[in-house]
Amino acid sequence: MSYQILENYRDDQINKILNNESGNFGDKQKDYINKLSETEKRTIKSLLIEHIKLDKLDTSEPEIYIETEMQSAVSHLDNLTSHLKDDIFPLLSRTSGGAPFTVLRNILCYCDCIARLQYGQKGHSGDLEKLFENFGPYDYIQKRYHEYKKYLIQLYRHDLVHTVRPWSKIMFININNQVYLNYIGWQIIAELNDTTNIVGTDFFGLKSLLAHESNRKGLIHLRLDKNSRSPIINVYCFLFDLVNYIDKLKNSLHTNSHDMEKFLKNLIDIIIESNCRLLRPDVPTLDLDNNKITG
Repeated sequence: MSYQILENYRDDQINKILNNESGNFGDKQKDYINKLSETEKRTIKSLLIEHIKLDKLDTSEPEIYIETEMQSAVSHLDNLTSHLKDDIFPLLSRTSGGAPFTVLRNILCYCDCIARLQYGQKGHSGDLEKLFENFGPYDYIQKRYHEYKKYLIQLYRHDLVHTVRPWSKIMFININNQVYLNYIGWQIIAELNDTTNIVGTDFFGLKSLLAHESNRKGLIHLRLDKNSRSPIINVYCFLFDLVNYIDKLKNSLHTNSHDMEKFLKNLIDIIIESNCRLLRPDVPTLDLDNNKITG
């Protein structure tokens, strides 16, 4: 299938922003862009085209220029996995207590990123909820992610990003087949069992082991603790459920040209939108002429 359509899509999305037809900016930013001169708008368009180059458009894996290199959708996902391996996993495996808040905050932010790339709903919680519809390596865990999705998003995505720590929530819970309103807190563990502890500091070893139900016996994850009545989150399980989900997504992109096209369009949207975020009236002009070293 030809991916020349991506080049046309990029240009159309740029034109929408310059013509104030994009729904991703506020009124003040739209008004600011609208008041730019035609010369300035042409400059913006040429800069965006220069920084969002496309290559190999008639192959099964077209590439997009991202900052410093050409990347396919698959290599972009590989980069995200590398970030999880090099930036997040060391916090879990080599810090006292596993740095649970930092690890969970980042896991949910990466989930947010993957959801936007896969579904393109532009940051709404709905795309994260859709991600958790089929998240996890086997049926039981997928059902638990489905059941816990709003809890995970509110406590470990929103609370950790915006208020640094999770806060208890008032929720309905089922106790002995009776439904009650109750405070629900949080309980984070970083535990491995005898099988997985053998390769406890081996990222790819744990990736392989935690993809299989038989290797997760005794690992508590996404279960309501009977004493505290708080869901238990095992950060090892959560991290590698995400890593294995990325692998499944890569396979889908390899075999489904429609999924590949949608993913790359979403990636183009993300880059263009991000590139234009500082075109606002409240952002001062940076002054290179006054860029002096002091002190």
